[in-house]
Amino acid sequence: MRFQAKSLVLATLLTAGPVIAAPVAVPGGRSVAVRGTLSVVQEDDFERSRTERIHTIFDEVSGEPFTLRFSGPPDRRLRTGARVLVRGLAVGREIHLESLGAESIEILAAADAPAMEARRAVVIVANFSDSPVTCSDAAIAGLMFTGTSSVDGLYQAASFGQVAVPPDTDGNGQPDVFRVTIPNSASEACDAYGWASAAESAAQAAGVNLGLYQHRVIVLPGNVTCTWAGLGNVGCGTSCRAWVKTCNLQDVYAHEIGHNLDMAHASTDTNNDGTIDCEYCDQSDIMGYGGVGWRIFSAPHENQKQWMPVGKVQEVSVAGTATFVLSPLQANPATTPYPQILKVRKSDSGDWYYLSYRQRQGYDASLGTAYVDRTSIHRYAGSGYNNTRFLVALQDAQVFDDTVNGLSVRQISHDAISATLQITTSCTASAPLIALSPARQSGRPGTQLQFTATVTNRDPAMCASSSFDLSGSGPVGFAVSLTSPSLTLAPGAQGSVTLRATSPIPSADGDYGLTVGVSGSSVHQGAAAAIYAVDGTAPSAVTGLIASVGRRNVVTLSWPASSDAASGISAYRVFRNGALLVTTTARTHDDRNATTVGTYDYTVVAVDGAGNTSGAGNVVRVTVGSSTPGGGKKK
Repeated sequence: MRFQAKSLVLATLLTAGPVIAAPVAVPGGRSVAVRGTLSVVQEDDFERSRTERIHTIFDEVSGEPFTLRFSGPPDRRLRTGARVLVRGLAVGREIHLESLGAESIEILAAADAPAMEARRAVVIVANFSDSPVTCSDAAIAGLMFTGTSSVDGLYQAASFGQVAVPPDTDGNGQPDVFRVTIPNSASEACDAYGWASAAESAAQAAGVNLGLYQHRVIVLPGNVTCTWAGLGNVGCGTSCRAWVKTCNLQDVYAHEIGHNLDMAHASTDTNNDGTIDCEYCDQSDIMGYGGVGWRIFSAPHENQKQWMPVGKVQEVSVAGTATFVLSPLQANPATTPYPQILKVRKSDSGDWYYLSYRQRQGYDASLGTAYVDRTSIHRYAGSGYNNTRFLVALQDAQVFDDTVNGLSVRQISHDAISATLQITTSCTASAPLIALSPARQSGRPGTQLQFTATVTNRDPAMCASSSFDLSGSGPVGFAVSLTSPSLTLAPGAQGSVTLRATSPIPSADGDYGLTVGVSGSSVHQGAAAAIYAVDGTAPSAVTGLIASVGRRNVVTLSWPASSDAASGISAYRVFRNGALLVTTTARTHDDRNATTVGTYDYTVVAVDGAGNTSGAGNVVRVTVGSSTPGGGKKK
């Protein structure tokens, strides 16, 4: 059976993605600038297959929280614990960011990345006044710390002993699970931060030293009004939170702590088009759906956290066909004879393909049949808080094809300790990307203008370098040349040459087209165009110049705008007694050097984008006298 990247036929479930948005206009909003600490949480509504990443800033002056509303996808570099400055429009307890640029949110101090070590976690079980948490403390302690299988055991197994969640950080001989009662009702509006604050205050009042812990897991009654099953801070510096309202689901605890450790969701992209089909549907990874049971992390997350030793992760570069053997992903790297992750660059997008072999062992003992004894293929950006994307799991003789990148993967066979794969690459050339910039320039007749011609080789990585022949052309009478007649580029590489164009003398004002063409193989063809705007017409004269003399004999000049329909005004030249005083883009100037007693004549000349200068405008004469401390005389 063959699986093609453009036509995979695995079932597609509900689509989900970030739903954070803000209207373009914010009626009644007032401009604010708030400095404080950022909290980023990922909301997990498994039942509805939806998610939301929520950003909240806690004002460092008042301590009040404000929810940030973005006009587009938030910056994925934002993490819990970062100190930021936010500028936007405040409406109630929300701040609507006016744009995604640095002027809207500025990172003053980035949050530290969570260290890969023993992660100190405390569980606070929060009974509400009218609704207790139904799971016992012992049951929760078993899921988190002490059971035959636990969150602690999962992280130790997945990280091969590098990360643990030990049960007794405070050293009292008991698992760190504490039950408190808070004066809240399960029917009130969902308030994760308020409930967490109340639960933590109650725990501290009961003698719990929260300063010992990095992770604060808040377990809530299952009948609270929140639609999510769990909620987790994205990133964890000094401390972070995870909220759970499904107290009996072990993988929800592990999932939310995964967000704390900077891992995003395990999604699917069954047709490999770069768009997520289902937010949680990769059930081979604990960062997929909750309520599925134990399983470790997929190859992209193992590689992201650098839990897999470098020698067990192999980057594959194949010319033709090659055979590879994979050891199971969950096996101990110290005892496996083969790599456990293969990485292949997906050159058309910059992502990586991750290949791994899964078996039912350890925390993968209940792994779904669709993944067992098969080679899983995932896509992932390679780093950062980005969703991993499951594409397919190959059985023996099945093939995955990416025709765009010229890649084919076949699982040949498998046994108890390995899977054998065949990877074939072929060069399927693509048309290059060609650009000529700037798109438009102005010049007087006879002026040489320079444009940059940029060529990007979009062939997949398995292709050899290619030579691209270049040619430049323009209207009759134009002199057009290139600084180099060709570029040799590796797949994905970019190169540039300069196109020089000179218009004839005389030339009529107007727009003239220039072209740079690329040729090579039958596929390596294309062209890009730009405009040489001939402009031999001078801008209008500056005739409204006025001047005044202020304190310390400073002469202040101002003038109305000149006009130039073809190229626009690029600058103004200010002359004093016939000598150039300054060139400026403003329409005012203070002359602080006219201090000698006497008379000064000022004129202003406009310069357009093509370099044409206006005719003489009006002359303003100013008399400066030392006996006039507040000013002088103007004639």
